[in-house]
Amino acid sequence: PVTILQDFKAELQKFSMDKSDFCLLEEDTTVVSSNSSYSITGNVILIHKKTAKVKTYKAGNNSHWIADFHRDLENKFFSN
Repeated sequence: PVTILQDFKAELQKFSMDKSDFCLLEEDTTVVSSNSSYSITGNVILIHKKTAKVKTYKAGNNSHWIADFHRDLENKFFSN
């Protein structure tokens, strides 16, 4: 199966960018309750090294941060 990191790299390739252009941080915000059913939640924080632009994407169950990241690349959010 394709991993999220592979999806991330594939999006970068579409825009002639490289993973090394970014610092990727993961923040786990999952709240584990006493019952055994809970949703995994968190954030993906991307820092573009050249421009120092930072973007936080919601991640976890049912997230679509890769699509949001694609849109930001399309709109040149991380460009100078």
